[in-house]
This record gives sequence, C-alpha cells and structure tokens, in this order.
Amino acid sequence: MPIDYIYIHIVWSTKNRHAVFSPEEMIKMSKIIDDIATKNKIFLLAVNGYKDHIHCLLQLKRSQSLSSIIQRLKGSSSFIYNKSVANEQKIQWQRGSFSESVQPEAVEKVIKYIRYQEHIHRNREFKFLDFKHWG
Repeated sequence: MPIDYIYIHIVWSTKNRHAVFSPEEMIKMSKIIDDIATKNKIFLLAVNGYKDHIHCLLQLKRSQSLSSIIQRLKGSSSFIYNKSVANEQKIQWQRGSFSESVQPEAVEKVIKYIRYQEHIHRNREFKFLDFKHWG
C-alpha cells in the first residue's frame, strides 16, 4: 500500500539568533503558526520553540511543496506577529531552515521533543534530536 504522506520536522530561527520569545510570546507565535497551518490545509502535529527558534512537525501530502509551506509559515507568522507588537519587539526570521523526514514510529518522540523545548533548553545540555530520553 503506497504512503500518501510524509512527516517532516522543521526548525527555523530568528535573525542573528536574537532571543526574542518569552514563554508567553512563544505561545502567541505557536497559535499564529497553528492558525496559518489550518487556513492553508497544512496538517500541523506540533509547534513550539524557545527564545530564538521554532520547531514544527508536519504531515505532508505528496502534492504539498515543502519549500512553499516553509515560506508560508515563516512569512505569514512574522507578518501577523509584527502587526501586534511594538516596533522594538518586531521579529525577523533568519534565512533558511532545517528540515528532516521523521519515521512514523518516531512521531510521538518528536512531538514530545517539540512540546518540551523550554525544559530541554533550560535543564540540560543535549545533542540535537537526542530522542532516547523522550521515548
């Protein structure tokens, strides 16, 4: 039976890795990204981040273009976010992003990894995508 979708983990950061997101602002940005995904028929399984970056886990159909989706999520999220904050709080995203496919059996681990970003960054040194602690 052919697989009609793929799971993709995407990460992008603020310009020059400026730490601009408080926990409250990260919640706000996550809601903005979730709304954009919903309006654009992008199946978003998880979104979260830390002071200077965002993680998303998507389930994409074969017909969806990853580069178009990343462009839509990054461009629209900064535009919407910046309309709601003072000039000194406006954000810009750094050019580019990181993305990787995720095996179906690892999806739950990646969701946990994304959900607990603040805890991960505050409480331990970690190797990027070290999922053994999240299973």
